[in-house]
Amino acid sequence: MWGAIALPASTLWIKIGNADVRVLKQKVGNALVIKDPEIAKQVDDRPVRDVRTVGQSHWEQVGTGLTLATETILKDPEGNTVPISQALCILDHYKSIDLNEKSEEIDKKKIRFYILNPDGSIGEEVMPFPPTDRIEINQENWIPSTVIEEFLIKEEYELPAADPNNDAKLFKEAEDAAKRDEIAITVFSNGGFTQRILSKAYN
Repeated sequence: MWGAIALPASTLWIKIGNADVRVLKQKVGNALVIKDPEIAKQVDDRPVRDVRTVGQSHWEQVGTGLTLATETILKDPEGNTVPISQALCILDHYKSIDLNEKSEEIDKKKIRFYILNPDGSIGEEVMPFPPTDRIEINQENWIPSTVIEEFLIKEEYELPAADPNNDAKLFKEAEDAAKRDEIAITVFSNGGFTQRILSKAYN
């Protein structure tokens, strides 16, 4: 199973002691002990690429904030020509789409995922899975802090409260754990890909 390949969730709920709050998931550092494999997308054994197209945008004049007409020549509301160097293109909406080699849009339901081997060849097929959205730390999750030396640490995250008003609740639980010299062990995932399990039908 591989995590951290899909985009990580920015928040999740955590229940620990008397605190049951939504927290921000912020990665600490950038060193990975274990490197995740690259993933390639295909439809009918042909490569698929993910692109973002502009759904709607507008231009504003730098210095005035006036909305400009989006033509070959940029104009302010009074019809005066505005040099492009004095304008900003503001992206209001966008959508992500998948394209094949011919730049044709692909139905996401048809896409299959494969490990991309170091030599660029297509390897084993894998399946995506979603990130964890809730963690519960119960009494049985607490162990002596010395046990952490037995674990291989791959990534570190900070989990501040999404609402600063709840920071005190999390700090209280962390302070109590430090006094007990204990750490909590649990499992969560950023989402990613896992091996595809193929089943056979027998008559």
